[in-house]
Amino acid sequence: MWRSLPKLPLQTDIINSVTGPQVELERKLESLVKSKQHYKDQWVKVLRELAAVRQKEQSSTRERLRRQQQELEVMRASYFQQEEHNGIRRQLEEVKTETHRLQQQLKHTPGSGPPPPANEPSTQDSDVARWMEERDILLQTGVYTTTDPTIQRLDLKIRSAKTAT
Repeated sequence: MWRSLPKLPLQTDIINSVTGPQVELERKLESLVKSKQHYKDQWVKVLRELAAVRQKEQSSTRERLRRQQQELEVMRASYFQQEEHNGIRRQLEEVKTETHRLQQQLKHTPGSGPPPPANEPSTQDSDVARWMEERDILLQTGVYTTTDPTIQRLDLKIRSAKTAT
């Protein structure tokens, strides 16, 4: 029995010398697995945050682009409205100028004086044709109506020239 006792510490020493490093390695392995899992979790968390930041930035960029497009549409509409307004203004000035020119022409036309001699019917016919054309142009502008004095004077000249024929 004495002999079995000394063997016990020796066996324990041998078992400890063999299992000690194994236990230490198992603890290190467990620590490394935990560290690996921790870093993996951190990496996943960072990737999710990065995806959220990208999504937010894309949404912000889309919203900014949408607002810029709306501003551009407003500016475009304003520009076209201004151009249309300027075009109408130019057309109105042209109509006024043409009207003034025609009024001056009516005042200085040879037909506004004494009627032409009866032996010149072709001149009278061309005057009637010209007056009718001027009357139609003035009415087409929309500035004059059939009750306007200028149109009534032209109508009177046309009637008188036709009855004189």
